[in-house]
Amino acid sequence: MSVKNSYPQLPEIAYCRTSVDMKRVAAYAQSTVGRYEKEVVRMAYCIFLNESARGTKGVNHNYAGIQADCGQWSGLEGAVATSVRKDSGGVIRRFICFSETEGFRNTFNLLLYACKKRGMYIGALGVSDWNQLGISYLKKWVGRPAIKADSGFKLLYQESTKAIV
Repeated sequence: MSVKNSYPQLPEIAYCRTSVDMKRVAAYAQSTVGRYEKEVVRMAYCIFLNESARGTKGVNHNYAGIQADCGQWSGLEGAVATSVRKDSGGVIRRFICFSETEGFRNTFNLLLYACKKRGMYIGALGVSDWNQLGISYLKKWVGRPAIKADSGFKLLYQESTKAIV
């Protein structure tokens, strides 16, 4: 079965589940405060936590479910390949792959860019609390309409405020 490829210049490699220590991610995230507002960094951290199951479920060092079959991404740097596998919903998709050494940073940098550009952070237009932030995540990252965020997202946001000070 052929899956659309928005990055035909990149080789296709076999899927490999990868993981990263969230302490490394938190330290890198903290280092980006100043380049990005603290709330942008916190939201990027929330998405990283959620999409990667706290760093345990990467797709070839991609920790945000960044797909390679839906058009090219603005702000994407460091992609080295693509890989095809079933997503969490059971659909066969193509994912961006990153290098082992820079993958979590490349993932986080794209999240920073996307959160800022899409207005997915507290302080953006219409986003003043964790619930509105969770709704923004569901609509603008997951692609699912929502009227309320769940308590799980509240916990993710609380965790991000402890990690990103």
